[in-house]
Amino acid sequence: MPAHFLPENTVPDDAENQAIYQSLSRLTGVDRPALIFRTIAATPGALPWCWRRIGPLYQRGQVQDAGWKIAPAMELAPECQFPEEALMLLGIDQPARQKAERALDVYNRVNPCNLIAIGVLDLILGSASQRQRNNVPAPAPAEEWVPPPAIVPITTMLAPQDIPDTTARLIQEISLDQSAPGEPRLFPSLYRHLADIPGFLPVASILLQPLIRRGQLDLFVRQVRESALRESARLAETIDCPDKDELPDRDRIRVLLERFSWKIPEMIVVGEILRRALPEPAGKLRNQ
Repeated sequence: MPAHFLPENTVPDDAENQAIYQSLSRLTGVDRPALIFRTIAATPGALPWCWRRIGPLYQRGQVQDAGWKIAPAMELAPECQFPEEALMLLGIDQPARQKAERALDVYNRVNPCNLIAIGVLDLILGSASQRQRNNVPAPAPAEEWVPPPAIVPITTMLAPQDIPDTTARLIQEISLDQSAPGEPRLFPSLYRHLADIPGFLPVASILLQPLIRRGQLDLFVRQVRESALRESARLAETIDCPDKDELPDRDRIRVLLERFSWKIPEMIVVGEILRRALPEPAGKLRNQ
């Protein structure tokens, strides 16, 4: 049975979604909207519904400021490094490493923002719409929030169906989120960029698999997720939700938010590990 993947909306003449995509990209300083938003947009009307709620938080810089506070506090063993000699022997030269660095910088910047945003949306869809609000006022912006300069990857993001079978299996092996039978497969955008660098994902898997087996990756993921949930809850209290504004295909969107609420912190942790593992001049990522 052929694999099927999460649907994404990439229709260029969908003016409303495209305008939201452009705002998301500009306000987080990256080149394109995240997979979670492209997937939400596959349901007509769903992304505008979400943006009416989280858009003001992005415009005030609240999502970004919250997201960039939740970088994982990880203590990694010295062996969690890519030896430069080994990289060279495997054909991962300096230009290839620069491609990996740029891709990691993009997603290490935007994934924390994505996690905060979907946490806010999930709270709105869950308990927030059915409880008494605390009437926490949204802060009035004193001045326009200025996003950081954009980072643009120098790799191509492969379409899921264009990823070679061996690479697709490798991505599954290093994923904590295993697709259930019949469930659409989820290939994170970061891996779709790194798949454009020959040899990089196999080397990355050698680094990640021991952390998976020892449970360290899962521990880091849970720490990041819990930190993000606290920030999302704080921001959700500032949002007024129109009572009669119904979300299209609500059940599908809630399932997506739950799945990504685990996948995104996983990719935050993976991105940080891989970025630290690269030889100098790669250092710890600065999101701001």
